[in-house]
Amino acid sequence: MYDQAAHKCLKPFRHEPHYYCFEQGYVVEGDRCVQDHYADLIEYCRAEYQDATLIPGEKCLEKVTVPPENSCPPGYRLTQDGSRCFSKCEYSGKIVYCPVKPYCPDGTMDEDTQQCHIYKSHPVDFTCPIGFKICDAKCVLKYYAERLHSCPDGFEFKRGAELPPVLGVGPAEETCIRCDHAPVQYHCNRGDLQWINSKPVCCL
Repeated sequence: MYDQAAHKCLKPFRHEPHYYCFEQGYVVEGDRCVQDHYADLIEYCRAEYQDATLIPGEKCLEKVTVPPENSCPPGYRLTQDGSRCFSKCEYSGKIVYCPVKPYCPDGTMDEDTQQCHIYKSHPVDFTCPIGFKICDAKCVLKYYAERLHSCPDGFEFKRGAELPPVLGVGPAEETCIRCDHAPVQYHCNRGDLQWINSKPVCCL
């Protein structure tokens, strides 16, 4: 092929560059070298779960405090305001009162506060140490280094933007290239080839 800018004939030879990392433990990833560092996931309970207790590897237990409900012994009923229990004798009409007994339909009673504690189960959430990101159920921190390249003997590493367009290498493409050069062989389809002022001219 003819390189018009250099006024020479070119015969290009191309080879794929070999990319590698100088730093030990790094691997080529795209246009740079990467080394992954790992850390264990950190389990935690969300702040919205108040007073939650973390059970490692299982769940978050949230303790919710609610007032108890009132109950009465057998044969007694709650008064309209729910403050006492009463029983009315069927024959005499006499009404007998007794105190209500608080109880917890769900959860357990705290004898000191007379409040019900209900435990709700929530899934555990995960986070990572500062700088790490969750990736495939792991904490990963990436370190980057410069990617290096090499070419076979006699070849030169070039980017397309550094090469003559006639070679057809894209501007961002990277390649190892070697070009053999040869002088241009001029000929005339008609007439004789003459050199005038160091330029080839076909004379009829």
